[in-house]
Amino acid sequence: MTTSSYTDHDFVSISFQQDMKVLFCRWQHDADLIQVAEGYQAVLELAKTYQTNFWLQDLRKRSYSDKAFAFEKDLVLALDKTLSIHTYIAYLMLPLQKELITKGTPLVRTNNNLTIRYFINEHDALLWLERKQQNI
Repeated sequence: MTTSSYTDHDFVSISFQQDMKVLFCRWQHDADLIQVAEGYQAVLELAKTYQTNFWLQDLRKRSYSDKAFAFEKDLVLALDKTLSIHTYIAYLMLPLQKELITKGTPLVRTNNNLTIRYFINEHDALLWLERKQQNI
């Protein structure tokens, strides 16, 4: 397993696993709005560097904050317009986070260049990303 790591912030750890072709973004603790934006910018830059469109966003160490997660949803939807290839994001979260965040939202969302799905199990998230890779 070949992993290239990139961590420039104490609030998020980002790494790319070449054998899986997945960019892992593991949030280390709660993030304010500026940190969320910086984290997504770093992920976007690394996705371009490694030419990957499969991301795992691990939110389990973040507590639920209406403001931060609402901003994050808007930010991700805005990313849809900047992505040059269709990107798949698997969100890994705690059951309560998933319940609160997905309330009134489909568990799979697809826009022009973006497909998002929510998970509480990392194995299931990685399996979904693997299947998406096979369908391309």
